[in-house]
Amino acid sequence: MVLRCALGFALIYTQGMSHRGRDLLTGALSLAKAFDDFDYQQRVTCALWLFSARSMELEDALVFAREYEQVVKGRDIQSRATAAWLVGIPQTYQAEHQEAGERLDWAARHFPFDNRRKNMLRLGADVRTSSMAHNTVNLISRGQLDAAVRTAEESIREARETRQPFVLCVALAWSAAFVSLSLDEVHRAKEYGEELLDHALQHGLRPFHAVGLCVKGSLAVRSGDPRSGIDAIRSGIGEMREAAYLLFYPFFLCELASALQTAGRFNEALQEIGNALHFSEQKGYRWMVPEILRRKGEILAAQNISDASDVQNLYQQAMQQASAQGGIYWQISAGISLVEFLDRNDGRGSARNILLPIYQQFTEGFSSVKLSRAKMLIDGLG
Repeated sequence: MVLRCALGFALIYTQGMSHRGRDLLTGALSLAKAFDDFDYQQRVTCALWLFSARSMELEDALVFAREYEQVVKGRDIQSRATAAWLVGIPQTYQAEHQEAGERLDWAARHFPFDNRRKNMLRLGADVRTSSMAHNTVNLISRGQLDAAVRTAEESIREARETRQPFVLCVALAWSAAFVSLSLDEVHRAKEYGEELLDHALQHGLRPFHAVGLCVKGSLAVRSGDPRSGIDAIRSGIGEMREAAYLLFYPFFLCELASALQTAGRFNEALQEIGNALHFSEQKGYRWMVPEILRRKGEILAAQNISDASDVQNLYQQAMQQASAQGGIYWQISAGISLVEFLDRNDGRGSARNILLPIYQQFTEGFSSVKLSRAKMLIDGLG
């Protein structure tokens, strides 16, 4: 039981979500139940949850999380904080941003420091660091942009204190990709991305190396080198597929589609954005859907052969879905694209009518690239 559990965790972090790893963990859970070993039931349940969450089987992950939550109800605060973490993460990617954010914030604040290193090895993660890293997705989506940056930086600081390579890679991956790239903070993405690549390579953490490659490729595209960017992103995505580490998969399919669009390879771009949409709908990875729809509209608009109403409908659909999910950051992003498209096509869309009601929902992040652009359009300076 002990060896099966340890080997299962090791395979997850070094090779990815392999069938062998899942078989080992499933066998370990059967033994833990047979021996009525509550400690190892916790450990292996977390490992199986980790396997499901990273391979984007979100419903399976929630089943494990809810089962754990029931078992530890009324127990110590550490177990309850662990349960909040387990439930909050799949909820994050299913776009239940309000509840997920509350759960992850509570988990980060209440998980005790006592025996922190021991618990990292027991659970295969540092609950505090992981909760903060994943919660950045909820914070950005809900428009708490400054809080997202602070939380990302705090997760890295805490991860360094653990001196555990896999914990630091989690913090760096979320900070470099979901936070820095989403907010167009190129310098932070470069700094964190380079450290992620070096650290993952040094410690043989293949899934995180894949994320680092994709960050590197995305930055190459932004710096005017789409060709090398496409190659790096494709390489990283290939590693993700082989490792079945899919939490970042649709995000970087979008980055690949944008890179192909920049290179004028529109048919390939549409294919990749279609892959991202299909995957997200199939897996219930709803938080990314508004941005995928917006990016599809951008590709069609750049191709300049589509009916204008098709492009406009995609932007409006993206805004509606983002609004329904409480994702005001993705809503204003799609709104900006809509206003700019209408302006280019003599649609005379009122930036004030479209963007101001969304902009007024923000309470921070006004210096960010997207909100600065929205304000210019609202003021008629675009």
